Amino acid sequence: MFTIRVLRILTTVITLGAILTACQAGGRVVLEGDQGRVIVDVPRTSVPPPTHRGQPHGDYYRYESSLPNIPEGHLPPPGMCRIWYPDRPPGQQPPPRPCHELEGRMLPGAWLIRGNPGGR
Repeated sequence: MFTIRVLRILTTVITLGAILTACQAGGRVVLEGDQGRVIVDVPRTSVPPPTHRGQPHGDYYRYESSLPNIPEGHLPPPGMCRIWYPDRPPGQQPPPRPCHELEGRMLPGAWLIRGNPGGR
C-alpha cells in the first residue's frame, strides 16, 4: 500500500511539473484524481512565448500593431480604458472603466483600448 501511494504522489508531481513547464503564458491548472483535486495558479513568465511580438509592460504585453476599427464615438475618454472584442458590434462592447480595473481581466483576442488625451 505504501508503494502505491508513493507511486501516485510521484506521478502527480511529475505530471504537475510537465504541465507547469508547458504553461508559459500563465493561467490555472486543475488536477483531479481519486485522492482529491489540486489547483495551481501559474503566473505569466518573464519571457514571452515565441509567438509574442509585444513588449513586456508590467503584467501584460503592449503591441505596436494596428488597432481594430473602432468608431470615434466608441473610444474611451482620456484617462479611461475599454475592453474591445473584435467579434462584437460597437453597441455590444463593455463600457469604459478606469484602466487599473481592466488590466489583466481580458479574454483571449480582446484589446485594451486606452483613452488618449491627444485624440486617436
